[in-house]
Amino acid sequence: MIKITVVLMICAFMTVNCSNPPIIEPELSSDMESFVSNDSIPAIHLESEILDDANVKPDYDKKIRVLEYRTRYLDSVYFELAGQFKSLEKELNDIKSPASKYASGFSGLNNSEPINDEEYRARYIDALANYQNGIYDVATKEFSQLIAIDQHHELSDNCQYWIGEIYYDQKEFMKALSSFQQVLAFPGANKSDHAQFKIGLCYINLGDTDKAVDAFKLHMINYPSSDQYNSSKKYVEKY
Repeated sequence: MIKITVVLMICAFMTVNCSNPPIIEPELSSDMESFVSNDSIPAIHLESEILDDANVKPDYDKKIRVLEYRTRYLDSVYFELAGQFKSLEKELNDIKSPASKYASGFSGLNNSEPINDEEYRARYIDALANYQNGIYDVATKEFSQLIAIDQHHELSDNCQYWIGEIYYDQKEFMKALSSFQQVLAFPGANKSDHAQFKIGLCYINLGDTDKAVDAFKLHMINYPSSDQYNSSKKYVEKY
């Protein structure tokens, strides 16, 4: 009887403990305890925002400086390219001018101020060289300028004669005829012999054989010792 009573008491005790189990609280680390205590969560969040702002600002400043450097570099490149463009544009304009490469050698081409005999002869030689090299425009201007400077110089009629030869070579026979006729107007012209003969050739090329014959006959009369005398005689006999 006693054993039965003890067993019943043990069962009753176990039943009570099972219906109300003990509450076991989890252990918290010291960091967790500080995190959940004393309203620390809002404070830490605010401090994090402040640190983030402090770190972001220097990044923006750096980016701004980089953009400024890039802008300055692009500006320098732009101005360099603009300068190169201007230089190329100038070179292109020089190329478009056909006589530009000869201009340096004829800086006094449009200057009709008096010059001494030595300079006159030097420029005459330059003009003659241009004619022989086929630079007709420059040679014509130079010969004309020399005539304007001093039409009484002993080479002035030579200048007029070579102008006629330039027109003759270019088959501009009317202009050539006029130029050769002007040679005869120079007193004591040393090229009058050749000019008279060329007048006859101009008339032949213009189709006026009658005037050509008259020109050749005049050449034979005025210049009987000319080395072109026989040529004039042949043209007279031919026409």
